Amino acid sequence: MPIAPEIARVVDLLEAEASAAGKPSLEQMRADHEANTARFTPLRARASVASIHTREIPGPDGPVPVRIYRPHRRVAGTCPTMLWFHGGGWMTGSLETADIAARELCAADMVVVSVQYRLAPESPFPAGLEDGLVALRWVCDAVDELGGDADRIAVGGDSAGGNLAAVLALMARDLGVDVAAQLLLYPLVDADAGTAYRSRVDQADGPLLRTAEIEWIITQYLRPGSDPRDPHVSPIHASDHAGLAPAVIVTVEFDPLRDEAEAYADALTAAGVQVTKRRVPGLVHGCFDMIGVSPTARDAIDDAIADLLRHLRTGDVPRDDEPSRSPDDTSHSGVFFARFVHPERYPLIARSPLPAADVRRLAGGLVGLDEEAYGSAANRFASSAATAAVELLDDADFAAAVRRLPFRTGDRVLALGDSITDDACSWAEILRAVLQATQAGAEIVNAGIVGDTTTDAIGRADLLVAARPTWVIQLLGSNDVRRHGHAAQVRMLTLGETLRNFRAIEQLIAEDARARLIRMTPTPVRDDQSRAWEHFAVHGLSWRSADVAEVARELLRLDADAVDLHTALSGPGIENWLLPDGVHPTVAGQQQILRALVHHLAERDSPTGPPATRDAGPGDRTSATAGS
Repeated sequence: MPIAPEIARVVDLLEAEASAAGKPSLEQMRADHEANTARFTPLRARASVASIHTREIPGPDGPVPVRIYRPHRRVAGTCPTMLWFHGGGWMTGSLETADIAARELCAADMVVVSVQYRLAPESPFPAGLEDGLVALRWVCDAVDELGGDADRIAVGGDSAGGNLAAVLALMARDLGVDVAAQLLLYPLVDADAGTAYRSRVDQADGPLLRTAEIEWIITQYLRPGSDPRDPHVSPIHASDHAGLAPAVIVTVEFDPLRDEAEAYADALTAAGVQVTKRRVPGLVHGCFDMIGVSPTARDAIDDAIADLLRHLRTGDVPRDDEPSRSPDDTSHSGVFFARFVHPERYPLIARSPLPAADVRRLAGGLVGLDEEAYGSAANRFASSAATAAVELLDDADFAAAVRRLPFRTGDRVLALGDSITDDACSWAEILRAVLQATQAGAEIVNAGIVGDTTTDAIGRADLLVAARPTWVIQLLGSNDVRRHGHAAQVRMLTLGETLRNFRAIEQLIAEDARARLIRMTPTPVRDDQSRAWEHFAVHGLSWRSADVAEVARELLRLDADAVDLHTALSGPGIENWLLPDGVHPTVAGQQQILRALVHHLAERDSPTGPPATRDAGPGDRTSATAGS
C-alpha cells in the first residue's frame, strides 16, 4: 500500500527541508531530532501520566540520567516496569525525544524508566550499552521502590534503542538477570553491511532513512577494527537465541531495517522464544515520533503495547470506565462530557493557573472520572481530531483551500466560542491538526468554554487580549438563546442584547486585541432532540430552532462576511451532523464546520483589515479593523 497520507505529508516536508539545508553537522542532526519530535507530537498530543521524575544513577563513566514515569494506577498492587532506550542511530536523541513512547507505555499501566545513555561518536560502542546494563541492574535493585513487579521487568526501544534493548536481553540471559519481555520497534539488529536484506535494497533511498546513512551511522558507533558481527552489536548473529525473553518486534513497510528485524523475529521463533511479529503497512522509519499527526502510527504503537502486555500476562481487558472507540458514543456520560470539560480555560483558573495534575483531577472529578480515565479519554479525543484532519486533507478541494488560507507563519488564531468550540473534537482542534500536518506555521489557541454566552465572552476579554491573537474566529450565540425552566422557559439574552454584545466583542477585538475578527453563525439545533435529551431535561434546559435561526440571520445582516454555518449544517445530512442531544455537532459535523470556514477564508478577496505588526510594543502595533 502507499505511504499513509498524513505520513507522506511529513515526509515531503522533511525531505524538502533537508534538501534545502544541505548536509547537517552532528549538532544540527541532534537539534533537528529534538525539534521534529516536539513539532509532530507536541506535549498536548502525548499521553497523561501521574508523575515524571528525572534523576541520575551511578554509571561506569559518570552519572547516567534516567527519567521515571509513574502511571495513574488502574488497579492496586505492583505493575510492570519498562526500561526504555530512545532511537537516533546511537548519535542523537535524549530523554526528551523518548518522552512520547515513555508516556504511551506508562499510560498502559507501566512504570517506565527512560535512559539517557552516552552517544557516539564521542562515546562509541560499548559506552551506551554499558550505561544500559547499569540502568537494568539499577531497575532490578530499585523495582520495589519504583512500585514495579520484579517478575515483570521489560526492556524496549526504537531503532538504535531497539538494538540496545535486544542486546541487553541477550546479556540479561547470559548474566542471569530476569527480563520478562522485550519491545523492539523497527530495531537495527545487524551492523554487518555484508549481510543481504531485500529491504536495504528496495528502500535504499528511504524515505527519511537511507541505507547509505545506516552504513555511515554504524561507522560512527563502532571503534575502528570492531567486529560488526559481535552479538553485542548485531544480536541477530548470536550463536544461540534460546531462552531469550518473549519479544514484540514491530516493523514498518517503508524502512531499510524492515527485513533484518523480521529475520531476527524468525530467528527467535526458531529458537523457541515467544514472539509477536508485526509489520505495519503505510508507515516509515521514525513514525512513532509522529503519533501527534498520524492516527495510523498511534494505532500501531497502541497495538504493540497491547501485545507487550499480553506477554507480560497482565491481560488487555479494558475497564468498564474506559472510553468507547467512537468519540460520538454517548453511552458513558462521564466520557462523553469529558469532551467538553477543560477547566484550564475557565476564567478563575486561567487567571490563577493550577498545576496540570490538579487541573486533570478537577476535570475528571467534574465528569465523574478518575484522573487516569479522564486522561485516557482525552488521548482518544485527540486521536479522533487528528483522524478527522487526515480525512479532510484527503479531499483535494479542501487541501487546496487550506493552502490558500490567509494565515501566516507566527499567526495566533484564537477560537472564541462555547461548548461547540470547547469540544475536544471541535473544528478548532481539527484545524490545529490540519495546520500541524500541513506545517502552515500558524498556532491555534482554543478559547472555547462550555456554556458561554456572548456576555461571558466579554467578561473574559482580558484573557483573550492576553493571548495576543492575530486572528479571532468567533462561534457564539447558541447559549444566548438557551432557555431555563421547565415551565417558564426563560431565554438567557434577548436578540437585542446578543447583537449589542456582538458589536462590543468586535470593538474589543479591534481596539484591545488588534486582531482580525471572523464571525461564524451559530449552528442549527433540533428542538425535539434537545427537549428529549435526559441531561438537558433534568436541569430544565432547552433550545428552540427558531431562536437560533433568528440569531444566525441577524448576525449575517450585521456582518455580511460572516460564515453561514446555520445553512451549511441544515437540510439533508443534519442527522449525521448533530449528536443525540440535538445541539452539539458530531465529529462529522465539526468537520463540516471546518470545511465551511476554510473554504470561506480561502475564497475571500483579502483578509479583513491591514495586518497587525508584532515586533514592537502595544503602542506601536498597527490597529486592524474587525468584522465588516
